[in-house]
Amino acid sequence: RELFEENGGEHWQLVPSLNSEPYWVTAVAEMVRAN
Repeated sequence: RELFEENGGEHWQLVPSLNSEPYWVTAVAEMVRAN
């Protein structure tokens, strides 16, 4: 956050990570298998 603000950032908002959810892990695994 400090680095963000030092470089002109004005609004800092922490959002939950999608990749920590089981459905996200499943979706990524399916994409890998498909390719």
